[in-house]
Amino acid sequence: MQLQPDQAALIIELSTARTSDTNNKAHRTESTWTHPINLTTSLTTCGTKYRAGQTMRHALLLIAHGSRDPAWKKPFEAIAEQLARTHEGPVVLCYLESASPSMAQGLALLLAEQPQQVTVVPLFLASGSHVRVDIPEFLAQARLEHPNLHWRLLPTLGELLPVQQAIAAAVQAQL
Repeated sequence: MQLQPDQAALIIELSTARTSDTNNKAHRTESTWTHPINLTTSLTTCGTKYRAGQTMRHALLLIAHGSRDPAWKKPFEAIAEQLARTHEGPVVLCYLESASPSMAQGLALLLAEQPQQVTVVPLFLASGSHVRVDIPEFLAQARLEHPNLHWRLLPTLGELLPVQQAIAAAVQAQL
Protein backbone atom coordinates (compact mmCIF):
# COMPACT_ATOMS: atom_id res chain seq x y z
CA MET A 1 0.00 0.00 0.00
CA GLN A 2 1.39 3.41 -0.97
CA LEU A 3 0.90 5.98 1.81
CA GLN A 4 0.75 9.72 1.42
CA PRO A 5 3.36 11.77 3.36
CA ASP A 6 0.80 12.72 6.03
CA GLN A 7 -0.38 9.17 6.60
CA ALA A 8 0.82 6.17 8.55
CA ALA A 9 -0.44 2.63 8.41
CA LEU A 10 -2.52 1.14 11.17
CA ILE A 11 -1.92 -2.57 11.05
CA ILE A 12 -4.19 -4.84 13.02
CA GLU A 13 -3.48 -8.53 13.23
CA LEU A 14 -6.65 -10.51 13.74
CA SER A 15 -6.80 -14.02 15.08
CA THR A 16 -10.24 -15.57 14.77
CA ALA A 17 -11.73 -19.00 15.24
CA ARG A 18 -13.62 -20.18 12.20
CA THR A 19 -15.39 -23.36 11.28
CA SER A 20 -14.45 -25.06 8.04
CA ASP A 21 -17.38 -25.74 5.71
CA THR A 22 -15.88 -29.01 4.49
CA ASN A 23 -15.10 -30.86 7.70
CA ASN A 24 -16.84 -28.74 10.38
CA LYS A 25 -13.67 -28.56 12.50
CA ALA A 26 -12.77 -25.31 14.19
CA HIS A 27 -9.40 -23.86 13.38
CA ARG A 28 -7.71 -20.54 13.99
CA THR A 29 -6.92 -18.23 11.12
CA GLU A 30 -4.85 -15.11 11.21
CA SER A 31 -5.15 -12.14 8.93
CA THR A 32 -3.66 -8.69 8.75
CA TRP A 33 -5.67 -5.57 7.97
CA THR A 34 -3.83 -2.46 6.89
CA HIS A 35 -5.53 0.90 6.77
CA PRO A 36 -4.00 4.33 6.11
CA ILE A 37 -4.66 6.82 8.89
CA ASN A 38 -3.68 10.39 9.62
CA LEU A 39 -0.35 10.68 11.42
CA THR A 40 -1.95 12.56 14.30
CA THR A 41 -3.72 9.41 15.47
CA SER A 42 -1.31 6.64 14.54
CA LEU A 43 0.58 4.08 16.52
CA THR A 44 3.91 3.51 14.86
CA THR A 45 7.31 1.93 15.27
CA CYS A 46 10.75 3.43 15.75
CA GLY A 47 12.34 5.00 12.73
CA THR A 48 9.17 5.60 10.72
CA LYS A 49 9.70 8.33 8.15
CA TYR A 50 7.35 11.28 8.01
CA ARG A 51 6.67 14.36 5.91
CA ALA A 52 9.92 15.60 4.36
CA GLY A 53 11.70 12.27 4.80
CA GLN A 54 13.04 13.14 8.24
CA THR A 55 13.25 10.53 10.97
CA MET A 56 10.83 11.08 13.83
CA ARG A 57 12.22 12.37 17.12
CA HIS A 58 11.70 9.23 19.18
CA ALA A 59 11.56 9.47 22.98
CA LEU A 60 11.62 6.71 25.59
CA LEU A 61 9.54 6.93 28.76
CA LEU A 62 10.85 4.30 31.17
CA ILE A 63 8.42 3.43 33.96
CA ALA A 64 9.49 1.53 37.09
CA HIS A 65 7.42 0.74 40.17
CA GLY A 66 9.10 3.07 42.66
CA SER A 67 10.27 2.85 46.27
CA ARG A 68 11.05 5.24 49.11
CA ASP A 69 14.50 3.62 49.37
CA PRO A 70 16.91 5.65 47.19
CA ALA A 71 19.17 2.62 46.68
CA TRP A 72 16.29 0.77 45.03
CA LYS A 73 16.38 3.21 42.09
CA LYS A 74 20.05 2.61 41.19
CA PRO A 75 19.58 -0.33 38.76
CA PHE A 76 16.84 1.56 36.92
CA GLU A 77 18.95 4.70 36.76
CA ALA A 78 21.79 2.61 35.30
CA ILE A 79 19.45 1.25 32.61
CA ALA A 80 18.25 4.78 31.80
CA GLU A 81 21.85 6.05 31.59
CA GLN A 82 22.84 3.21 29.24
CA LEU A 83 19.85 3.91 26.99
CA ALA A 84 20.54 7.66 27.03
CA ARG A 85 24.06 6.99 25.73
CA THR A 86 22.86 4.88 22.80
CA HIS A 87 19.37 6.16 21.97
CA GLU A 88 19.20 9.18 19.66
CA GLY A 89 16.14 10.74 21.34
CA PRO A 90 15.31 11.79 24.88
CA VAL A 91 15.12 9.16 27.63
CA VAL A 92 13.18 9.81 30.84
CA LEU A 93 12.89 7.47 33.83
CA CYS A 94 9.82 7.85 36.04
CA TYR A 95 7.96 5.89 38.69
CA LEU A 96 4.43 4.71 39.38
CA GLU A 97 4.61 5.46 43.10
CA SER A 98 6.81 6.28 46.09
CA ALA A 99 9.55 7.97 44.04
CA SER A 100 9.99 10.89 41.72
CA PRO A 101 9.57 11.87 39.06
CA SER A 102 6.05 10.46 38.88
CA MET A 103 4.67 9.24 35.56
CA ALA A 104 2.99 12.63 35.01
CA GLN A 105 6.20 14.50 35.88
CA GLY A 106 8.23 12.17 33.66
CA LEU A 107 5.88 12.73 30.76
CA ALA A 108 6.11 16.50 31.25
CA LEU A 109 9.93 16.29 31.16
CA LEU A 110 9.73 14.21 28.00
CA LEU A 111 7.24 16.52 26.28
CA ALA A 112 9.57 19.46 26.90
CA GLU A 113 11.92 17.74 24.43
CA GLN A 114 9.19 17.91 21.73
CA PRO A 115 9.21 14.31 20.53
CA GLN A 116 7.02 13.07 17.69
CA GLN A 117 6.95 9.53 19.06
CA VAL A 118 6.94 8.19 22.61
CA THR A 119 7.69 4.58 23.42
CA VAL A 120 6.61 3.62 26.93
CA VAL A 121 8.88 0.98 28.46
CA PRO A 122 7.53 -0.75 31.58
CA LEU A 123 10.61 -1.78 33.60
CA PHE A 124 8.85 -4.74 35.19
CA LEU A 125 9.56 -8.46 35.06
CA ALA A 126 5.89 -9.46 34.86
CA SER A 127 2.52 -7.98 33.96
CA GLY A 128 0.72 -7.32 37.24
CA SER A 129 -2.08 -4.81 37.73
CA HIS A 130 0.27 -1.83 37.36
CA VAL A 131 1.24 -3.00 33.87
CA ARG A 132 -2.19 -4.30 32.86
CA VAL A 133 -4.24 -1.40 34.29
CA ASP A 134 -2.33 1.62 35.62
CA ILE A 135 0.13 2.14 32.76
CA PRO A 136 -2.46 1.60 29.98
CA GLU A 137 -4.85 4.04 31.71
CA PHE A 138 -2.04 6.60 31.98
CA LEU A 139 -1.15 6.03 28.33
CA ALA A 140 -4.79 6.36 27.22
CA GLN A 141 -5.04 9.72 29.00
CA ALA A 142 -1.72 10.87 27.50
CA ARG A 143 -2.98 9.93 24.03
CA LEU A 144 -6.11 12.02 24.58
CA GLU A 145 -4.12 15.01 25.84
CA HIS A 146 -1.43 14.72 23.13
CA PRO A 147 -3.12 13.30 20.02
CA ASN A 148 -0.38 14.55 17.68
CA LEU A 149 2.18 12.20 19.18
CA HIS A 150 2.69 8.60 18.17
CA TRP A 151 2.51 6.25 21.15
CA ARG A 152 3.81 2.72 21.62
CA LEU A 153 3.74 0.49 24.71
CA LEU A 154 6.36 -2.24 24.93
CA PRO A 155 5.86 -5.52 26.81
CA THR A 156 7.38 -5.98 30.24
CA LEU A 157 11.05 -6.88 30.22
CA GLY A 158 10.41 -10.29 31.75
CA GLU A 159 8.29 -11.25 28.75
CA LEU A 160 11.25 -10.86 26.41
CA LEU A 161 13.23 -14.04 25.70
CA PRO A 162 16.66 -12.31 25.67
CA VAL A 163 15.94 -10.88 29.14
CA GLN A 164 14.84 -14.28 30.44
CA GLN A 165 18.03 -15.82 29.04
CA ALA A 166 20.20 -13.05 30.51
CA ILE A 167 18.66 -13.54 33.96
CA ALA A 168 19.16 -17.29 33.78
CA ALA A 169 22.79 -16.80 32.67
CA ALA A 170 23.41 -14.25 35.45
CA VAL A 171 22.02 -16.63 38.07
CA GLN A 172 24.08 -19.50 36.66
CA ALA A 173 27.22 -17.34 36.71
CA GLN A 174 26.73 -16.64 40.42
CA LEU A 175 26.58 -20.35 41.37
